[in-house]
Order: sequence, then C-alpha cells, then structure tokens
Amino acid sequence: ISATIAVDAVPETAVATQVAVWVSQHVQSAELKLDAQGGDPVEVSISLAGNQATVEFRCDTPETREVLNRAADQLHAMLQSEGLVLSGVSVAASNQRRSGEADASQ
Repeated sequence: ISATIAVDAVPETAVATQVAVWVSQHVQSAELKLDAQGGDPVEVSISLAGNQATVEFRCDTPETREVLNRAADQLHAMLQSEGLVLSGVSVAASNQRRSGEADASQ
C-alpha cells in the first residue's frame, strides 16, 4: 500500500494516525510520503507484525532528520495509545535505503 499525505502538523502525528488505520485493515507493510508544504518530502516505510510496528523515515534535509530522531519517543507514545509497540525506528537520507527493501512488500 502506498499513500501521499499533505502534512501541516508534525510528521509523527500523521504517521501514527495512518499506522492505526493500516492496523485496522490488517496491512503488513506500506509506504507513504509526507509532503510538507515548502519543505522536502519525507518518505516513510512501515512494517507491521501483529501489534509490532517498525518505521523508517527517509529525508534529504539534515534538520528534518534531526527533528524526526528527536520525535521517536513521541511516536512511540502515540502508537502505544493505539495499542501498538514501536519495535524499531530509523531515520536516514533518502538515498540510504535499507538492504532488501525491494523484498519488503512480499
């Protein structure tokens, strides 16, 4: 599943909300692009296994990556309020994709 979301608020809020929707639909992996007005887009990959969520953020702007790194605790709390456990989160540049990503949708 893939989606693009226009973000006026903080990206982790949009991610937590979308993850909750995907959990209710029993989606196991998905990608979305957070399109901030006037800023670089943030690509997000999400993998779900039961109530465990792994989230990967990719963005070219160092400042945005720093904000996302600092927001990991807030994302954890938001997902926890939806009954999910954030089992992993990573933040990298857009060109630094995880190994095996092409197989992630299988």
